[in-house]
Amino acid sequence: MKLKPYQFKTLTEKLKKDFKACLVYGPDAGQADELANEVSKLIVPDLKDAFLVTRITMAQVKENPSLLNQEAGAMSLIGGRRLIRIKEADNTLTESLKYFLEQQKTDTFVVISADNLTPSSSLRKLCESSPLVACFACYADEGRDLQGFILQTLSSQGFRADAEAMAYLQAHLGADRKISKSELEKLMLYMGNNKNITQADAAACIGDASAQSVDVLIQAIAGGKHALVQEKLAALFQAGQSEVALIRAAGSYFQKLLLAKSRCLQGASIEQSVAQVVPKLNFKMEPEFKRQLAAWDEKNLIQALCLIEKGEKDCKTSAYVPSVMCAQLFLYLTQAGKRQCRY
Repeated sequence: MKLKPYQFKTLTEKLKKDFKACLVYGPDAGQADELANEVSKLIVPDLKDAFLVTRITMAQVKENPSLLNQEAGAMSLIGGRRLIRIKEADNTLTESLKYFLEQQKTDTFVVISADNLTPSSSLRKLCESSPLVACFACYADEGRDLQGFILQTLSSQGFRADAEAMAYLQAHLGADRKISKSELEKLMLYMGNNKNITQADAAACIGDASAQSVDVLIQAIAGGKHALVQEKLAALFQAGQSEVALIRAAGSYFQKLLLAKSRCLQGASIEQSVAQVVPKLNFKMEPEFKRQLAAWDEKNLIQALCLIEKGEKDCKTSAYVPSVMCAQLFLYLTQAGKRQCRY
């Protein structure tokens, strides 16, 4: 059964009573891991309890396909409901999980987590169609969800961010819930007793090498620099960056270019237009941004944004490999950037 992560808190009793298993998957590994742990604690509050919690690896499942059902049918030595936890699941698990759902008469609960499963994945299809499986898809926080997460995390410790700081945080967080939470905790520690966060405070703490690499990648795309795009994209994929997060970063950058271009067409100078970009650009990015702003025309910026929007949607819904689709999108945008930026 398809469910949204935000529904978890209102479905805790239903999860315990009406479901036999839960699948949590998606590119936001931090959010997926956090949610899978919360579901697990509904069944067994102490996840270190070796009598009630059994952890199975996919390597073990591949070696012994009946292992899941062997463990599910085992009795607890001390009483209480048992939990089976499986991480990094793939389609190899489908048949044994199907047998568990249809044939096993046990109150053992199975919590499964996986990376981004395509719509054609047999495991995803089974879980989404079964009324006995709670299926949560965890995509990168964005928009109101990201804003709400930031506000909740900061306010829980008595902190507040002004408008510019919030815009900066939203632009630099969201790809992975665990990383976002860690960055916010680092920011709050940096602030100490000062509870009012400004953009300068946020920029001083959040904007690590990974974020800077993303900035370099996106500017290289808009500037038509093929070699640099290939180098940075390969490094970011190797570091585990989400394809959707990278595409959104490209969308954010091209949106800034389009808005600044619109101001120029209304009579503002390039300097004036760049000064109004929110959140403010890193000073190291400004010279290249100005050159690209002068080089790109409005029509092509709009077309680029349409491609980026389609690219994000395809990455979430297509059966093709997300990294390949992301690389193809960036290649096309880089070619467009090369045609536009002949400086």
